[in-house]
Amino acid sequence: MATKLNVNGFSSLSLHHSPADLLAVSREKMISMVVEARLFQTAENGLQIRGLLPLPMREKDKEHAREIRVLLGEVFGAKDQLPFALRRLIGSYFSNDDLGALSIYVNMPRHVNLKNLEVLQDYLHETVRDYVSSCAAIVNRVYEARQYAVSLGQYGSTFAMNPEVLAYAMQLARNETVLEIAGANGENSAILAFSGAERVYYNDIGDQEVQNFEKIKSGLLIAIPSVGEKLESIHGDCFELLKKKPQLENRVGLLLCRNLIHFFNDMQQAEFFALLKKILKPGAHAIFTANSIYFTPEYREICKEHSHATAFTTTMGFIDDRRVVMPITRFFFGAVVSEGSKVSTDFVTRFLYSRKQGCKWEKKREEFEKLDKALQPKILQAFKPHKEKLKSLAEGDVRIVTSTARAYSTQTLPALFAKYGFQVVMTYASAFSGHLAHQENLFNENEQAGNSDAQLVGVIVRYSGE
Repeated sequence: MATKLNVNGFSSLSLHHSPADLLAVSREKMISMVVEARLFQTAENGLQIRGLLPLPMREKDKEHAREIRVLLGEVFGAKDQLPFALRRLIGSYFSNDDLGALSIYVNMPRHVNLKNLEVLQDYLHETVRDYVSSCAAIVNRVYEARQYAVSLGQYGSTFAMNPEVLAYAMQLARNETVLEIAGANGENSAILAFSGAERVYYNDIGDQEVQNFEKIKSGLLIAIPSVGEKLESIHGDCFELLKKKPQLENRVGLLLCRNLIHFFNDMQQAEFFALLKKILKPGAHAIFTANSIYFTPEYREICKEHSHATAFTTTMGFIDDRRVVMPITRFFFGAVVSEGSKVSTDFVTRFLYSRKQGCKWEKKREEFEKLDKALQPKILQAFKPHKEKLKSLAEGDVRIVTSTARAYSTQTLPALFAKYGFQVVMTYASAFSGHLAHQENLFNENEQAGNSDAQLVGVIVRYSGE
């Protein structure tokens, strides 16, 4: 037990267990905990994505894969009993020190009660416990919350990252300078710091998000200084990155940017891609996600005729109870193709009815008259069946929100990056569960009206440096 371990990973079990419970599991799951380190994929919900995987395994990792399979064979009896995803991806995520950790699990005396945390701690090196518990705490923050609003309302929500893609990102991050743009609370940046990255820079424009990231960093500096010291925040607009951190120029080997580029108009897009080419070094990879057309039936219908459309003006009607955060009803949704130059983070909100505590509902006809004339009768018709709900609200609002933003398909998003000279390595879609969505399920003309499960689309691209 004197061997120094460096288990740079966590278990997918952390999606369902608190850090205190992670170690109180069966012998087989203890081994799986290390096997799935950096895989970030639950055995229960993980998908085999036809047409999108396999992701490449680096040549130098194949020997690690062979050694791990030998070790696992001692426990499971034969490597063929391992889940297919592990057989294929297992070798991409381990160092020799990681193999040493596996050896400890494999050779742990059979009489040890693995459900007794106090007893188990006597057989686990403290570094193993630190890494597993710290990673679990970070991962739980993402997967327990699912979708949640960010502090600056014009930037919408953040979502759980695809575990399959994050696993690949952790492989790409090894020995690289990593930059995450629009990183929200910073969990993904923190997890990438566990993957052997040289340094991880995190950027967000929101004050609260940066504060949340700094809390994660502070915790890691105490628990695992070698990981926490890799993290650095850059607060502010992403277009100011090189002014604030000029040493990033041509240095970043992996860039992560999720749920941001759909807010850029044509001019901002051109400026953003020029910035990327200044930041990324030749051969670097970058991972992006954006709003998808598949999640919204109206977008999908529009794109049957306008397959290249990426900009949409949407009008939504909500009934709000002021005592809760989220709207209780969305009673209207309308969308039309728009010009890319009109895309922005601006949301125009018009309140049609408002009620304060102890008062009657106030009708605001002048606000209704400011709406698009063609939409007015449609909004009235959609609201009519929901009007009775107002009687039960002690305080609330009926509001109409209009915005112009982008949404992409698995064709239009890679086309955007190809236009600016990036090599598209992989295109994918993200399901509400956080996992990858099957491509053949994205746009089915025979599907009944309703939402697709693909909230986001994403690309992994490579920058040649040209």
